[in-house]
Amino acid sequence: MKSEIVDDEDFLIQVSPKLDSEDHWTGQVEVNIMSSDTSCLDPVERDALLFFCQMICAAVPIYEEHVQIREMAAWLVKEKYSDDDKEKLNGDDPAERILSNKDNVIHIDFRLKKED
Repeated sequence: MKSEIVDDEDFLIQVSPKLDSEDHWTGQVEVNIMSSDTSCLDPVERDALLFFCQMICAAVPIYEEHVQIREMAAWLVKEKYSDDDKEKLNGDDPAERILSNKDNVIHIDFRLKKED
């Protein structure tokens, strides 16, 4: 698998599927948050970003316990991020550009500036 460049200040959320003896997904996942020890972020900012990542990861058990919230999230994903209409992902902002879309990985360039 090709690896993208990861910056020292980046936080990565890794989702690893649990597999059975025949390499089929059991429906369970392990969720990990990874970050660099050499981050240039201020410790308060780093802690805030880590807390944000923990909140994202907390969605997994919330979805397991609360069907309505899981269904709301599923609706949002289908409505806003469907493969049928990549432009939904961009919303109304033409500065956001989808660079590529393969399988379930979407690469977006947010660095482009809006032209006034």
